[in-house]
Amino acid sequence: HVSEISHVRQSVQFVSTIAMCIWAQAFNVLFERAGARSVQRWGMKDYSTNALTLVSYNEDLDRTWKLWWMKRLVALIQTAYCLCFVGAILVSERMLDESRRSIVTVMLIKVGSFIWGPIA
Repeated sequence: HVSEISHVRQSVQFVSTIAMCIWAQAFNVLFERAGARSVQRWGMKDYSTNALTLVSYNEDLDRTWKLWWMKRLVALIQTAYCLCFVGAILVSERMLDESRRSIVTVMLIKVGSFIWGPIA
């Protein structure tokens, strides 16, 4: 009986190890594809993943008022979006009955992530 349980444990460990290896490989491939899409989206050329700075980095733009204002504007937009999103969920939690609340919350999350995708 004990040997049977030990065999089952070893089998479960083996299967979970194989599943973890497959998941890790799939994750690496998906991450590589996402990285390639980001490279295309940002128009990056001649860059090294091991370099500390991007080859096309322009030091003249650093510490300018334009860059400072752009960073503040981005932070303001991110904060406003998050506050609107949380506000919409809170309003739906208070206004809707129990049966519709979860559906509306899921819809808000799906639509919110769809809208945020191109922005981010």
